[in-house]
Amino acid sequence: MVFDAAWRLMKAEPLNIVETFAGAGGNPDIHAGWAQAARDRGHNVIRNEIMYAGNPDESWADYDLGYMPEMPGNILNYSAQDIIDILGGKTPDVFYASPPCEGNSVGARMQGWEDWAGHDKKKRAFNRARNEGNAEFFTREGIGPTPTNDAARLGRQLMNHTLELIDGLQDYRVHNEGRDIDDPMYWWMENPTGMMRYQPEMGMRPLGRPLGSRTTGGNVPPPTITHSSYSGPMADLLGMPRHDIPGHPAIPSRKQTDLWTNAGGIWLPRPHTKPGLHPDAPVFDMSLDELQALYGKSAVKNIPQRTGKESGDAGVLHAWGPRGARTGIQGIKSMRLPSGIRMPQYHMKSLIPYALGEDTIVAVERALAGEKDPYPLLRRSDEVIHTLFDF
Repeated sequence: MVFDAAWRLMKAEPLNIVETFAGAGGNPDIHAGWAQAARDRGHNVIRNEIMYAGNPDESWADYDLGYMPEMPGNILNYSAQDIIDILGGKTPDVFYASPPCEGNSVGARMQGWEDWAGHDKKKRAFNRARNEGNAEFFTREGIGPTPTNDAARLGRQLMNHTLELIDGLQDYRVHNEGRDIDDPMYWWMENPTGMMRYQPEMGMRPLGRPLGSRTTGGNVPPPTITHSSYSGPMADLLGMPRHDIPGHPAIPSRKQTDLWTNAGGIWLPRPHTKPGLHPDAPVFDMSLDELQALYGKSAVKNIPQRTGKESGDAGVLHAWGPRGARTGIQGIKSMRLPSGIRMPQYHMKSLIPYALGEDTIVAVERALAGEKDPYPLLRRSDEVIHTLFDF
């Protein structure tokens, strides 16, 4: 099902790919990460990561992830010109970014943020401005949450520096490198659905949305993707290659995620798996003792009942994770590779599905090969068809 345009591109030059915040996905022995598929397809991948063995500047980051990044150290120390110099005077063709999510978490009762929890009116105004494309709104003071701890402040700093890199590289590509405006640097920026979507600087950035979503007024935009659509049974259902995420269960966590990108004309997010228990979920046939042994007593008080309401995909296409459960994304542990390298729990939880990176790089290859339809063209169905418009 995956379009193989690599042979066309290899007759020219491989694409230049920059992956920032590469994490464990930058290890070539981990079948995950934004740029692993691009590397497998013969492209030139430049990775940035702060955590590497022998880091002289960040003692806490002196950890061996099993590879030496081409752009080692703190991304804050790199400018757009630095990246251009590394690439021999060229801009990247594709730029990926996954800034750390801790500072943008909505957990722990909004810890790290003020002027936002419970302010539904502010959220509706923010969503309305985004949905209507009201750029002036996002220049006003006090429209977003206020960071109050170091993690939240660092999260904003990393986010804004990443945006500066994207804008600087794009500007150089058009005005200095002589590229046509129709030949942009395609970029994707990722964060699990949380506070980043309400940062004023992100208000007018193109937030990827599932095909068919009709968000208007002050309605909340849906997450761009669910991770469970890119591995496990849902990938099988969509007729796509199944790339299970290393260290994750065969039925993966749903993990709602926002993606900002300028590639909306060439790439489509896959259909989401749906919240709610699937009618065939094994949990319906388990005893309370079995459920509590698996998920925890605090997470399961009663045996779920088949009500016919809010039927979804949990338990079949993505993991069922009742609040407080020890399963799903919270159940992901550290992982030791055959090389002996131990991947920390945080990095294992943060892995980008291989198939997500594969979809994006194939979309870019197709666009450069003259293919006009966005990729992938499919819908959730037992029968793979080539349209999403009635999904």
